[in-house]
Amino acid sequence: MRAFRYSALDYLLKPVNIDDLKTAVEKATSKVNLKNINLQLNNLLFNLQKGTDSPARIAINSQKGLTFVSINDIMRCEAKGNYTYIYTTDFQKHVSTKNIKAYEDMLPANIFFRIHHSHVINLGFVKKYHKGRGGVVEMNDGTMIEVATRRKNEFLALFSAK
Repeated sequence: MRAFRYSALDYLLKPVNIDDLKTAVEKATSKVNLKNINLQLNNLLFNLQKGTDSPARIAINSQKGLTFVSINDIMRCEAKGNYTYIYTTDFQKHVSTKNIKAYEDMLPANIFFRIHHSHVINLGFVKKYHKGRGGVVEMNDGTMIEVATRRKNEFLALFSAK
């Protein structure tokens, strides 16, 4: 009874019954998922209430939960296997359990561009373009990112410089 007073989801008695254990784990998983859905809905409401005058935020899924980041604070996204590293203006690196394609689809195309299979960049943080086969982009933080040859012309057209 004390366990339920402290918000326990379920309880198990020894010897542990496998079916009871599975049920307890399913309850815990659904509660965590419900919490994440509620956080995402709150973020959606925040974005809708702010309108176009304020920067929108996105939820970054990680193994620990969700982190909410302003789109304008995202400098770049880098693919690492099934994970995405999201670098922000406060020099934080957020590790997301979503792949880079999910972020490419989520982020506004007029601000972000996928210059390579493993990189999506915020065009507002491009400092320099170095010529080459595909070229290399230098970001404001000094990061050098290769431009895929097939993306070079489309990238340069965004800056009206071919």
